[in-house]
Amino acid sequence: MPLLARQLAFAALALSAAVVASSEEPSCIGEDCGAAEEEDAALLQVQRVNASEDGELQGSYKNPCGVGYSSLPKQSTQKDCEAAGFKYVGNKYGAEDSSQCCVKAAWVCNLGTKRDCKADGVANPKYLGTITWQAMYPRGNCCVPPKPATSSKATWSFDTQLFPKKSDCKTTKVSKSCTIQAFWTGAKCMTTAQVNGKYKVPTCKKSWGTCKGLSLGGSMCCTC
Repeated sequence: MPLLARQLAFAALALSAAVVASSEEPSCIGEDCGAAEEEDAALLQVQRVNASEDGELQGSYKNPCGVGYSSLPKQSTQKDCEAAGFKYVGNKYGAEDSSQCCVKAAWVCNLGTKRDCKADGVANPKYLGTITWQAMYPRGNCCVPPKPATSSKATWSFDTQLFPKKSDCKTTKVSKSCTIQAFWTGAKCMTTAQVNGKYKVPTCKKSWGTCKGLSLGGSMCCTC
């Protein structure tokens, strides 16, 4: 089967296992934050459901990671999932060929590589194993814990840009009290806003003028 056909087949299977996101799910970068790029959505097993608009679907969803949504399933290899300290549940309640790892909801996962998904700056990520190939390069989930690690809320952004550039992914001091910390996963640029020593999810959106923050290219601007 051609590479493209295999990727599309994988995406279709993985997307069949919808994941209900918590009301405090992290912000994402990109024009279509509610609908991630098809392959990324398949990899991350993120198919957002708004509880207030689709209560029936939420009520019927079975979280393989247990009651509630403190942990959510992400595609992973069993070895890397368990090495990261998470619980591996395989294809429980998922597609037949899914390989699910229960990751804490406050962690933010993005497409990445084993080579780049390593501690850098304020990011202390875990790579959940190579589960697909994109443009002939191995890719998998690169998951970053919040700052501090004990936080119950995410502090990192989720990048859905189609073609982000590593050269744009640079930590930038915006003002005396605001710094946008950036982390390159090997495929995406994740950011967190450091404000007076504390961390939160940054505000990332299209800017048609001068970016008064970190410019990620494509008119995308992240600020505190």
